[in-house]
Amino acid sequence: MSSTGRARALFVGPHGWRAGWRFLLFFTIVFACAKALDGLITHVGGYQEPRGEWSAAGLLVDAALTFVSVVTGMALMARGERRSLGDYGLPLRAHSASLFAQGVIVGFAASTFVLLMIWLSGAATLHGLAAGSGRVRGLLLWAVTMLFLGLAEELLYRGYPLFTFATGIGFWPAAALLSLLFGAAHLAKPNESAMDIASIVFFGLFWCFTRRRTGSLWFAIGFHAMWNYAAMMLYAAPNTGNGGRSVPGHLLEITYDGPAWLTGGVCGMEASVFSFVAIAATFVLFARGHPRVEPRSPLRGAS
Repeated sequence: MSSTGRARALFVGPHGWRAGWRFLLFFTIVFACAKALDGLITHVGGYQEPRGEWSAAGLLVDAALTFVSVVTGMALMARGERRSLGDYGLPLRAHSASLFAQGVIVGFAASTFVLLMIWLSGAATLHGLAAGSGRVRGLLLWAVTMLFLGLAEELLYRGYPLFTFATGIGFWPAAALLSLLFGAAHLAKPNESAMDIASIVFFGLFWCFTRRRTGSLWFAIGFHAMWNYAAMMLYAAPNTGNGGRSVPGHLLEITYDGPAWLTGGVCGMEASVFSFVAIAATFVLFARGHPRVEPRSPLRGAS
C-alpha cells in the first residue's frame, strides 16, 4: 500500500470516515453548541446557575441545553451521513410511545423493588409524607427535569456515539466503552463510591441492550427518567451531586439509616446491592420479552 493509501486508510474505512473521527466531529459540534448556548443565556439572558442545593429549575436548564446540543449534533451528522435521527436511536413512530411507557413502568418497578428490599432489610425507616407546601407543582417540575435529563444522557452516550462505534468495533465493545465512559463521567461528583460507579456502568450496559433489542432509545429514556425520579423525588434517596442529601420537595420522608452496602449511603439507592439484583432481573425479563430480531443495522441482530 502506498503512503497515500495508508494515510487514507487512517481516516476512511468500509463505512466511510472511521468511527473515531466521526465521534470526534460529533463531540466537537455538541461541545461548541453547548458553550454557545450557555454563553447566550448567561451573557445575553442574564441567567446565573444556582449554587448549593439542587433545584429543579437549575437542573432543567442544564439538561435542556445538553439535550438541544446533542440533538443539534445528531441532526448535523444525520444530514452529512444521509441518515435519519431514527438510525441514531430516536425514531418518531407510533411504537415509540409504547416503548417509552414500558420503560417508565419498568423503571418505577425496579426502583420500588430496591426501596422495598432496603426497607425489609431494616436499613430504612418510612415516616410518611414529607412536610412542605407546593409539593404537587414541585413534583411536576422535577418530572419534566428528569425527562430532559434522561433524554440528554441517553442520546449523549447511547445515541449517535453507540451507532458510530458499533460500526467500527462492534456492538458490545462499543457498549462496554460507552458504559465505562458513562460511569467515569459520574466521578466528577464528590464522594462517589465504587459500588455506585459499578451500578452506573451496569445500567449503561442494560440501556445499550434495550436499544439493540428494540432499535430505539425510547425504552431506555423512560426507564432512566423514572428511575432517577422515583429514587430522588418519590423515595427521598440522597445523591452525591446534592452533597449526599435528599433533594428538597420529595414526596415521602424516609431515613436511610442502615449500612451503605444496603442503602447506597450518600450515593443513594443506585449504589445499593439491591440495585444490582434489580437490574440483573430486569436484564433477564427484558431479554425474554424482546426476542432477537434479524440484523438491519450495526445495532440490531444477535445479542
